[in-house]
Amino acid sequence: MQEEIDKKTASVLPHMLTILGIFTGIIFVFVTSFELAGNALNGIAADRAQISIAMLLVVGQVLFNLIFVFMFCIAQLTERPSG
Repeated sequence: MQEEIDKKTASVLPHMLTILGIFTGIIFVFVTSFELAGNALNGIAADRAQISIAMLLVVGQVLFNLIFVFMFCIAQLTERPSG
């Protein structure tokens, strides 16, 4: 029984560090993308609402895809279903 507990304890730390690293990457992506999107939208004139909306939709789609990929990676690393 003690041997089984030791094996589970030894395997938990790498998984926790991996997940922590992935979430740190997610935070980095969010901060960077919001900063880039803000700078891009500041450069667009206020009378071009269609371009602003299109830019926001593209940025939103990219962020959604990044989050999905990171969540898929976490599911693969932890060997649990993503659904």
